[in-house]
Amino acid sequence: MWIRFENGSFDFGDFDCYEKDDISCWWKGIFFIPGYKAGKDSVAELVRRYKREEKLDFINFMGSFNFVIKEKEDFIIFTDNGISSCFFYDKEKISDSMLDIVKDNNGLEFNDKNICQYLVYNKIFFEETYLKGVFYTNSSKYYIVKEGRLHEKCKDIGTLNDIGYGISTEEFSEYICKALPEVKKTISLTGGFDSRYVLSLFLNRCQIAASVSGGDSVDNGKHPDFVVSKKVAEIASIDYTQVKVSKPIIDEEYIRKAFLERGGYFNTLNDANFRLNEYLKQRRKAGFKCLMTGDSGVFHKSDDWYQYFPFYNCKHFSLKRVYNNFILGIKRKLPIDDRLWELNKDIEKKLVLWIEKQRQEINTKNLDWLNWYLLRAASYAPLYNGQKHIICSYPPLLEYRFVVYSYNLPRKSRAFSKSMKEYITKINPAVAKIPTATGVTTSSQVKYLIPDTWFSFFNLFKSALRLFGRKVFRKNILTKNIISWSCEKEIRSLELSDKAIDFAKEKKWISSECRDEQIPYDMLCKLLEIYLLKEYAQN
Repeated sequence: MWIRFENGSFDFGDFDCYEKDDISCWWKGIFFIPGYKAGKDSVAELVRRYKREEKLDFINFMGSFNFVIKEKEDFIIFTDNGISSCFFYDKEKISDSMLDIVKDNNGLEFNDKNICQYLVYNKIFFEETYLKGVFYTNSSKYYIVKEGRLHEKCKDIGTLNDIGYGISTEEFSEYICKALPEVKKTISLTGGFDSRYVLSLFLNRCQIAASVSGGDSVDNGKHPDFVVSKKVAEIASIDYTQVKVSKPIIDEEYIRKAFLERGGYFNTLNDANFRLNEYLKQRRKAGFKCLMTGDSGVFHKSDDWYQYFPFYNCKHFSLKRVYNNFILGIKRKLPIDDRLWELNKDIEKKLVLWIEKQRQEINTKNLDWLNWYLLRAASYAPLYNGQKHIICSYPPLLEYRFVVYSYNLPRKSRAFSKSMKEYITKINPAVAKIPTATGVTTSSQVKYLIPDTWFSFFNLFKSALRLFGRKVFRKNILTKNIISWSCEKEIRSLELSDKAIDFAKEKKWISSECRDEQIPYDMLCKLLEIYLLKEYAQN
């Protein structure tokens, strides 16, 4: 899908379409208005309200979607209010795919500062990309193509502090079940807390299937995600599938295909996505139209607050600690050229200044705010956008009005997932009492309180150890991978990887003296993606 600003030409490809009088709508993904079915019913209601009120009711647009309205010669462009969709744009064109932006861009230039961000932080902040003059849209804004130019406007949907916009779990469940009864959907059900919470939104009200994926030999199917999710599905009496993905045969054709099928931008190449891509394609082949996930349960519980336990209402907030622990993450010595490190000092200052200016009244609200408006906005929007090229994907726990509700809950309701437990138990006590992969149940019944409290403290200790591991050993520890294979050896042996490294040295992103084996695997995959995007633009 793309729209060219100068002459208003466009191509909406695989977008759905609805037309009424002089208004045309195109959308991709899950779009609904509370009280209406997702898709054409909700789009028709959008048009009715727009014609009557002459404005768009953005706060009541829900789901995970890319949307375009054409009225006469003008276009109105927007995404969901969450942070799971985006468009890319430059001075000439806007599209849901980076490939459309670069394919006829003869003057493709890379932004060295943002290349450094991508390699160091695994994301790029403030709606920028690693290409000069190319940006992605902000979920709190909408865009108008008028008289050959792109204009940015505010949706007026408030902020997380606007408690009046929040909707409770019960309200959200009602809306989502009314919207999606006819959509064949599956939830990626793991052994954790968050996907079970999402499942509970549908249980007893709306049909949904469940599935889980992992490597074909991981623990012979005894990985906690496999064991726990199977028990949950059996007790919930829902269709359930375990998808075991074999290690792919890695060659240049496979790498190029994986790059293209995720839209050519942002973490397209890594072992996790190689597994996910096959899983998503199998779900699509099985006839599913939408994949639900439990991503970002941190906005509804206290898991990210471990460093402040138990002082969740404290006004003190350390900028240095937040930068080091939440933004920088794993500290490691990367073979990045000194020139790029110098450029990165400016982004460090900008990030710390942003955190200071956005300071909220208490420490835990600060962390949620940082997560929503900076960290996850910079990663989830482009990441989910790429995934949607394979199958429509919707993370309900990122629904803006639902997050507003949880953001404003009393801290005791978020601590140890109290409100989530109460809801899951209310919906299905038998499902709630099954221990998660960490040993904690999702039940609010008193008899599980003591063992769950013990496990919760133990998990807090593990979180602290993982933070210690990132700072001291510069890697994630105490984690159990869902796949037992790695494609590192095969990718390092590709001639394409050699070309990517040579290109990075030519651009002075990495030191010319750096040996190939000194480049971390995840960094190599990013360099490979960047090189393939350059190659795509040229060819």
